[in-house]
Amino acid sequence: MPRTRHGLVVSQFGISNMGKFDNRTRQLVLEDSAHGLSVAQICRKYGIKARSTVFLWRREARAVPPETISLRELQKMKAELAALRTENEILRRAGCSERSPMPSDAENTLPLP
Repeated sequence: MPRTRHGLVVSQFGISNMGKFDNRTRQLVLEDSAHGLSVAQICRKYGIKARSTVFLWRREARAVPPETISLRELQKMKAELAALRTENEILRRAGCSERSPMPSDAENTLPLP
């Protein structure tokens, strides 16, 4: 386990400035990279000594997928929505509302879905 000294990481390879850049700086670096700035230009702009740092951040950003849903999940959600709409239509036709949940005469006449 590396030791820290004054915010620097001390390991068998020497002292490193890991943790020098905050998340906002990383985000700005990734945005500049996406806009076409070269790694060398980005390093000069933000004072990053090792180009490998930028490459690492880019690789880490690609490893985290954006929040998406699969086609199967979307189809399942659409089917559930259709079932709920059908249920709501049945309840509406039966005269149900927020104030009157179920009329007593409709309880035995409507089939359940």
